[in-house]
Amino acid sequence: PQFWATGIGCCQTRGSFDCPGALDPHTQAAVSVEDGDGIFGKAVRMAQSVHGLELLGSDQVVFLHWTAEPAAYKENLWWSAVFFVGFAGSCFFLLSCCASFVAVHNLAMSNEEK
Repeated sequence: PQFWATGIGCCQTRGSFDCPGALDPHTQAAVSVEDGDGIFGKAVRMAQSVHGLELLGSDQVVFLHWTAEPAAYKENLWWSAVFFVGFAGSCFFLLSCCASFVAVHNLAMSNEEK
């Protein structure tokens, strides 16, 4: 496989690449990342074409996020997920309470009319 450093806003027009950690000689760890929307794959195909590199299929390309502290990166992902689940759960709970209040209120009103 080919390994490619990734990031958002790291590539300048035709050639310059400057993402945090990718060019730092002290950074010796990377985390594999997915290319959910295809922007990294598109950038790889452009670089392969411009620089005359061998064109490989997407199953042979691994995208990496360079980081000096992979444990901190992993912990940050963990807490982001915890926050997201907590926030989504709280929103669901509040909406459920509101829906229950409306349902009980409407039921009470329909019982009073009878």
